[in-house]
Amino acid sequence: MDEEGGTEAQQMIKDIRRFRLAFTTLVNRRMVKYGINVPQCTVLALLGETKETTMGALSDAIGTTMGAATNLVDRLVHAGHVKREHDKDDRRIVRVMLTPQGRELLDRVYAEGETFFARLLSEIKPEDRQTFFQVYEKLTQLMQETLLQGE
Repeated sequence: MDEEGGTEAQQMIKDIRRFRLAFTTLVNRRMVKYGINVPQCTVLALLGETKETTMGALSDAIGTTMGAATNLVDRLVHAGHVKREHDKDDRRIVRVMLTPQGRELLDRVYAEGETFFARLLSEIKPEDRQTFFQVYEKLTQLMQETLLQGE
């Protein structure tokens, strides 16, 4: 326990919650001008990494129900950012992918995010940034390993 009565894990959870809330709020404010929200941006980002995916894999990846994923994709299809195609071998399987318009939007969102975070990071001493990146990478690795173990 530290002098405030909490453990390091409690402090980490508190800090992650505060960061996530601030991050989500800032992202939401920026996404409004593109006509999308954070969950839709998450779908675009996932498709940007995977090129295409099935609806089932998409819902698993974003941690939501198939119905919620379908609603997100419906809105993105309507906006022209993604498209659906039936699998050539099994028409029951629906694949989702970015359209060129969706790729362009994702590239603009990433560029804006990069500029924003570069500005924030410039306020942190280089040695502190290095420490942060090392710790963040290690925590990410540990969490991914935990996911693979089925927890």
